[in-house]
Amino acid sequence: MQLMKIPPYFQLNVSHNQIPFVTSKMFPESRWVPYKLETVDLSHNLMPVITRELLTGTKHLKHLNVSNNRLNDLRKGELMIS
Repeated sequence: MQLMKIPPYFQLNVSHNQIPFVTSKMFPESRWVPYKLETVDLSHNLMPVITRELLTGTKHLKHLNVSNNRLNDLRKGELMIS
């Protein structure tokens, strides 16, 4: 049996999907999951807060769009990338 090689993904658009929050399972960090996301569009969803879970599996992230959500809390230092 031959395994299919999955290409790395660089862009993900999940806008307009009524997503209420992001969990660490949304962008899993694993050597078997070839995420190399540089752009994530989470605009026009239902998220009230952005948390550290968004950074799991998004080490290559350069652009994040969270416009037009129900954001009411952005905790200081929550999205700091070192």
